Amino acid sequence: MRIVDTALVAIGLAYAFTTPARADELEPSQHAIEAHRDIDYMPGAEYPDARDRLDVFMPTQASGSPVIVFF
Repeated sequence: MRIVDTALVAIGLAYAFTTPARADELEPSQHAIEAHRDIDYMPGAEYPDARDRLDVFMPTQASGSPVIVFF
């Protein structure tokens, strides 16, 4: 019985990892991303290499979305 269980789990995992995800199953918000680049968040301050700039990437028409900050 243990061999049968192991074989079924192995077959299930192989199927799960070899079946490609379909693009039409994705939510529409995952397709369209707006990019807002070089936002000056410290007006009047000049830093070398424009280090006072911010890039924001967000889904089109986003409202109340979670935020991830990367330094």
